[in-house]
Amino acid sequence: MTIREPSLISNLRKMRVLNRNLPEILSAQPGSAFYVDLIPTDDDDLWNLYNLLHPGDLITALTTRKVKLETDGGGEPGDASKKANDSRREIVKLTISLRKPFFDPTANELRLTGITASDTEVVGSGVGHSLTISNGTQLRIEKPEEDGGWSSVDLTYLKEILTGEKQDAIPAIIMQQGRAALMNIRQNRNVIVARIESPNVRTKGTALSKGRDKATDAHHEKIIAAIRLHILDAMSPPAAGARTASSSRKPPDVPRLLLVSPGFWADEFRKYALHLAISTEDKKLRALVDNAAVVSSGVGLAHGISAIMSDPKVQGMMKNMRFGVDNNAVDRFTRAIKKDETRAWYGPGPVEKAVAQGAVGPGEGELLILDKLFRSTDLETRKKWVAMVDRVKADGGKVNIISDSNPSGEQLKNFGGVAAILTFPMEDLDDDAPVYLTDSEEEDYVV
Repeated sequence: MTIREPSLISNLRKMRVLNRNLPEILSAQPGSAFYVDLIPTDDDDLWNLYNLLHPGDLITALTTRKVKLETDGGGEPGDASKKANDSRREIVKLTISLRKPFFDPTANELRLTGITASDTEVVGSGVGHSLTISNGTQLRIEKPEEDGGWSSVDLTYLKEILTGEKQDAIPAIIMQQGRAALMNIRQNRNVIVARIESPNVRTKGTALSKGRDKATDAHHEKIIAAIRLHILDAMSPPAAGARTASSSRKPPDVPRLLLVSPGFWADEFRKYALHLAISTEDKKLRALVDNAAVVSSGVGLAHGISAIMSDPKVQGMMKNMRFGVDNNAVDRFTRAIKKDETRAWYGPGPVEKAVAQGAVGPGEGELLILDKLFRSTDLETRKKWVAMVDRVKADGGKVNIISDSNPSGEQLKNFGGVAAILTFPMEDLDDDAPVYLTDSEEEDYVV
């Protein structure tokens, strides 16, 4: 079992903003140059910051730096060399010009590599340094005017970070024969927190209803152990007399657990967990299982969540989450291209041509673009994609910035990273230009 984060019960505090001129920031126009002081409060905030930061940004935060101590080299014989080389690490405030942001999903922290942008008492300008940003770390972000200031895409991200409502993370267990993954479906990305494998579990079909084998029971126990660690331990005890989801009300603090699998695996697990909860009088487990939703995916671990997005129960749970919004947008595009190829195009060349001719406009016009493209290390490349977004919005079309951390982002990547549903049909937009994702750009992000 692999553990990557302690709990699936989410913290819904918003990103803290320390600026007193927040109304001015929220009404800022593209091209504005200002700074914003922020404190991330949870892992979603760190992911949002990762998407907000670009090479050339000025980032200020507290950090540690090795400082040489000034000594005269005097003292006892034999100590002169040691004293002259003495140093210690000090806490200092540094501003760096960002060269590369890196999001570590395991440690849940940002590592920002750059060069110092100004002289301080302990370090001069132009020196390489890395800042580590984690929950509770205060940082200042400034986008220089000479780089174009805050773009329209930057401002959209910033407003979402500062004013958007956070939604509870949804715990899900994706199952297939002898395997299960406990997943945290967060606001902007999915995190697998535990993997369970039991190679001895056999397919028995309807024979499961006649008698369980020990391997299957042992596999279910492993899943329940993961549930206890990542979900139940963070839940408040049900109040005396609280009703379960099978009654008119569910007790507080009970997340809606998704049990997803092809065939009967999820349903069999739910029956086992319910029987265990009743026989052991485990109120937390009983409340969780009563409130769980069993959904058939048709596929196993790799694409289980994406495959169930058409289920009404799932759509209702994820309608405001980035995962659900992204998945629905890519699904609309794939349906559009099957219906009429002249009204759905993909790849940088064809989409640029369509946008330039005003074909992604009001009505059904939609642009789908990977968020990764706005993290390009090349400023002019970023400006090109921002200009495309601005043109579609000006023409009355809809813009969907798709997260590359979700399965729908992987689908869009296979379409060249950008796609569009057109307002009117267009032909001969094919482009044989090389794919824009270089090996170095592939290393600029983490999924």
